[in-house]
Amino acid sequence: MAGYVTVYAEQTPNPESIKFVFNGEILPPGSSYDFTSPENAQDSPLAQDLFKFNFVKGVYISQNFVTITKADD
Repeated sequence: MAGYVTVYAEQTPNPESIKFVFNGEILPPGSSYDFTSPENAQDSPLAQDLFKFNFVKGVYISQNFVTITKADD
């Protein structure tokens, strides 16, 4: 993305998740990744960094958004 990056948060149908939407593409069209643990996030530096927070249970990355699901506690 060139220029400024704008990010805003949206609610999702899942009360345990929040979606962060970008004003541009962060992945190629049609691409997405669903990480359910730090162990399966080895190919994504972003997901690895998010899993460092003890409340993060899952990370879903798509073309222009990232959804973070928190742990139950």
